[in-house]
Amino acid sequence: MTEPDFFSETADALAGIELTEEGKRPQKEIEFVTDEERARELADPVRRQILRVLRTGIEDTQTTEEY
Repeated sequence: MTEPDFFSETADALAGIELTEEGKRPQKEIEFVTDEERARELADPVRRQILRVLRTGIEDTQTTEEY
């Protein structure tokens, strides 16, 4: 399996990119990853799922009771 080469080109402009409504909101911090090993770590599907859960939360089905 061939991995994509993320570092063969570095874009120098954002011309032509359209932002979504979410993308137009102010961001607290942006970090650009330029280290290939770090990019692989962040691209791991399990890590992405953990970040998604931390960002949006999940329904608690183990401790929730309704009366």
